[in-house]
Amino acid sequence: MLPWRWSLVGVLLAPGTAIASEEHVQLDLRGTWGMELSVVNEVQLPLLGKTEVVSRQTMRLEVTQGVDGIQVHQVPCGLVTDADNPLVKTRFPQPFLDALPTKDYPLVVYRDGTGWRVEGDLQPQYLGYDPALSPSGPPREPDHPAIVDTDGDGVPGITVLANAPFFGDIQLGLAQVAHTRIHGRVAEDGSIQGQAESARLEQWVVVASNRLFRRNPALTPRSDLSTFHMRRVPADTPCSDLQPSPRP
Repeated sequence: MLPWRWSLVGVLLAPGTAIASEEHVQLDLRGTWGMELSVVNEVQLPLLGKTEVVSRQTMRLEVTQGVDGIQVHQVPCGLVTDADNPLVKTRFPQPFLDALPTKDYPLVVYRDGTGWRVEGDLQPQYLGYDPALSPSGPPREPDHPAIVDTDGDGVPGITVLANAPFFGDIQLGLAQVAHTRIHGRVAEDGSIQGQAESARLEQWVVVASNRLFRRNPALTPRSDLSTFHMRRVPADTPCSDLQPSPRP
């Protein structure tokens, strides 16, 4: 059976319905997708200098189409980081991963001279603080009224573990806002891939188990190196099957 088709005038067309031109047919993206974001930042680390850090996050997407256009319901699945400095290692405890929020946002799909384009605004993600109580950005002090124990582990902010030579595991409580947009193209195999733009990235280390690391690393987003990749997956695919791929 032919798939249902979505017209640009907002009518869901039954299979076989005639229309004036294929240019008026919207791409049918309905279904379940897996997405991997690979976001690159240059980070100036205390005592260790500058390093390039790649954060790779995977999500399961449920894509629907209706009178409001194409909508995405995003569920986080996995998150890892790699650094070009082998001495730098960061781990995300399970409470951190469990605290990552689901999201709902639209996709904009249109045709250009070479095929289908896909644009998405993944919306700001706030971890470790309440933006309503600190609208200018993440607080810097653990006793600020906006600080929230997002992962419920008793540490202000949201906790990550950094491992450094001679220091071992260092517990860091962060307040962070991250806002990513995606700009991509539909490939011949039906996947969607392109650039992941860091529209905003701010974070502060509000507490640290070692006072030498109670510093705020300077972050420089590298949107020119950041990418995303979406592929269709079976509807019953669990998050355990959508984990970040090994770094090349």
